Amino acid sequence: MSRINHVWFDFSDTIATPDKHRHDELRYSVFARLKSKADSEQSRKEYDALLEKYGGSNSNVFVQTFGFDGSFWPSQIANEVNNGLYILIDKSVPDILMSLSKVVPISVFSYIDTTNAMKPLGINTDIFTNIFSASGLQYPKPHPEGYKKIIELSRLPADEILYIGDMEQKDIIPAKSVGLKTGIIWNTSDKADYKFRNFQEILDLFKEVIKPKDW
Repeated sequence: MSRINHVWFDFSDTIATPDKHRHDELRYSVFARLKSKADSEQSRKEYDALLEKYGGSNSNVFVQTFGFDGSFWPSQIANEVNNGLYILIDKSVPDILMSLSKVVPISVFSYIDTTNAMKPLGINTDIFTNIFSASGLQYPKPHPEGYKKIIELSRLPADEILYIGDMEQKDIIPAKSVGLKTGIIWNTSDKADYKFRNFQEILDLFKEVIKPKDW
């Protein structure tokens, strides 16, 4: 088995989660406005059906339904992100990320610019080799474009890179399609190479099993 020499994380619902009420109100209202209809229960059900169809990606709903590029949804949510939309999934995450960064390079791939989201959460953004936003891509997750960019930015063979996310369809399947190793957290997936119940198990993996170069 190839050693893992770079770890990439999804952000939303992996490292932190958005306030559900604020997030829902924003995405449903934007969708209804673009559809020129009221933000009704029927409109919300339509959105939810599209969200399931397009792999759980809010960005992809707007790309596929209205023809926007991948920067549309991040631009809509940016103000909320800058005003504390996200909360940590687990309070231990900042310390574990710091510890992990000392033994292997770590990076973040998200549909939003997570720099402003992470600082209020106590996450030191200097520990990341790359903070990569999908807003600059033509196609959002689960399209493989962003995962190919991960390989380019890492400057490593794909099988030396571990990508960790919370959703099989949006994270695991497209990451594996370009050759990345994959890890699922907070959920289950038969397709993922690794399964983590929490962030401590990620750190334990590197301490006990897989040593990066120059350990």
